[in-house]
Amino acid sequence: MNKLPFVWELNNKGIISHAIGSPHGLEIRTSLYTPEVIKYLQGKTCVLLEDEDEFHRQPLDKMVFDLAYDMDMPIRGLETIEESNYTRGVYLLASLTVLKPLSYDRIAAFKSYAKGDEEPLREVCRQQEEWLKEALEPIDYIQHCARNSNMAERSLINLTKPSLLIVGLAHLILEPSMLSMYQEKGIGVKRLQ
Repeated sequence: MNKLPFVWELNNKGIISHAIGSPHGLEIRTSLYTPEVIKYLQGKTCVLLEDEDEFHRQPLDKMVFDLAYDMDMPIRGLETIEESNYTRGVYLLASLTVLKPLSYDRIAAFKSYAKGDEEPLREVCRQQEEWLKEALEPIDYIQHCARNSNMAERSLINLTKPSLLIVGLAHLILEPSMLSMYQEKGIGVKRLQ
């Protein structure tokens, strides 16, 4: 059984939830992780995704959604479909106007994800952030920067019961991260793998 490489335990006054960092933008063989995902779904009261828009879901997020759906588990989006569509539209427009390619090796990034090696992926996220800062209009960049804060705040109500959170890895490792915001709220955060 392959272990999910980026999993954190969230301890909210003894209530244990888990966060999974999904490799948005990297294709992975999700079937390798099915037993692990099922293990983390057991005993949970809900699943928290970035959004509920199934048409734009990343492969690992989609697998978690499908398994939770099959288990009749509530699934909640941390962004509205409108917010997600706005974000995707802004990113698409930026990619059309700033023709500066990101300089990371996708295969190396995939291997770093599979090994659970955070630092190379943090560097990829930093490059993407620099690109976005240059590409987006100031108001759009401000809204982009508020995503982690908004999603962390919206997820707090659900972390009063055992939940499974799955968001893009960048939301968990790039500061200000959702994990550091949870710590500021008194939630214990421990990386498991």
